[in-house]
Amino acid sequence: MKVSPIKPMVLAVALFLAWMATTGRLDLPFLLTGAVIVAIVVRITWATFFAGAHDFSLRGKPWPKPCIAALLAYPLFFFGELLYATWEVALIALRPYIELNPAIIRVDSRFHNSTALVLLANQITLTPGTLTIDADIPHQGLYIHALDLGKEGIDGVKKQIHKLEQQMEELIR
Repeated sequence: MKVSPIKPMVLAVALFLAWMATTGRLDLPFLLTGAVIVAIVVRITWATFFAGAHDFSLRGKPWPKPCIAALLAYPLFFFGELLYATWEVALIALRPYIELNPAIIRVDSRFHNSTALVLLANQITLTPGTLTIDADIPHQGLYIHALDLGKEGIDGVKKQIHKLEQQMEELIR
């Protein structure tokens, strides 16, 4: 697949502008260093993340239309989940006698898009107390390690993950 040289250049310009904006320095040696770093980053990452090596192209499919309300609500939702999970893990760590019921669970996802499945796996891993160990992408499954199953057991963990998945689905309805 032949990639137009314009697309990587757009990424390079965006990264270089981000470099300039975050560093705030405009002296020539610093700008040249930024240009070299940007060139290396674009060269290394373009084929993997942007050139269709995965299912990013959406060729033949309509682009998903993001829901603005869900786009604004999702970070608040995830931040709430993050606070709740952090609180639970902190309570576990502060107990005088720690009694854990850890487990590795397979959770089947409704996502058929491998990119969405990987994003879900990352969201699960970012949440304290859970870790995505493996992804069975062809069969839309994730293997999750849960620090403590709690009172609701495996069904409670699966319910939390499906709630996260449902909120992610709302972003592109």
